Amino acid sequence: MASKLTFEQRLHNALGSQQCEQIKSTHSYLHGMMYSAEEWDGIWNRSKDATWAHSFGRMVGFDQIWYDSVCQVDPGAYRQWLAAMEKDPNVARKDPRSMGKNACHALSSGVVEVAEDGKSCRSTYLTPGPFVMGGENAHVSGGRILNERYGSDFVYNNGRWEYFHEQVCPDGFMDYNNGNWAHERYEQCKKGRYTQPGYHNPPPVTDPGPLHVDYDTVQLVQKTLPWPEPYETLNDENSFSPGRNDPNKF
Repeated sequence: MASKLTFEQRLHNALGSQQCEQIKSTHSYLHGMMYSAEEWDGIWNRSKDATWAHSFGRMVGFDQIWYDSVCQVDPGAYRQWLAAMEKDPNVARKDPRSMGKNACHALSSGVVEVAEDGKSCRSTYLTPGPFVMGGENAHVSGGRILNERYGSDFVYNNGRWEYFHEQVCPDGFMDYNNGNWAHERYEQCKKGRYTQPGYHNPPPVTDPGPLHVDYDTVQLVQKTLPWPEPYETLNDENSFSPGRNDPNKF
């Protein structure tokens, strides 16, 4: 941190780093529990420059993020819940949204930097953990191992810290109990069929991907998300979503 900062500025930035870590942990919990509405309502910036990105592309603007992450997700969870309840009435006591998908988004190896001007914060995290997803006919697909990296930008807006940009980079997503994923990928590569990232049915996005390609036997892990370095202010040179850095664009 530059020595020219006053004590008050240093304190603001130090507290900001802790508050952004808390926001990140809140996201990890709510996203893993599929509490999308609570996440977007509680911790996100609502401007047209807010973005959420995955390998399949980038959602731009709070309205698109909300629609894709809540309106497109919650109905499927409730349908799975109703189907499961027909087979077992005890399901009625369970949480409908959390039954649809559950991931342990553990956070590790975090790097957090607050801008010199105190108006933004950037972080990167590794997120290894188990993943369970409900399938067709209320069948659970079983355990999977999930290895991703998060790149996040936060902004200090109207007296509080808010989530602003998210970039998710999946490096590996494979079953615990279904074959030998490493050997299968090797066989795919020999036949010229390389593993590509993303979902089977990706949501609508403004910026189409792929923005990141996950691990393969013929490719090193990509450095899509370099860790944050000390910086003065959030701009296109250091943002995880270049060109979209105005938290007040409504």
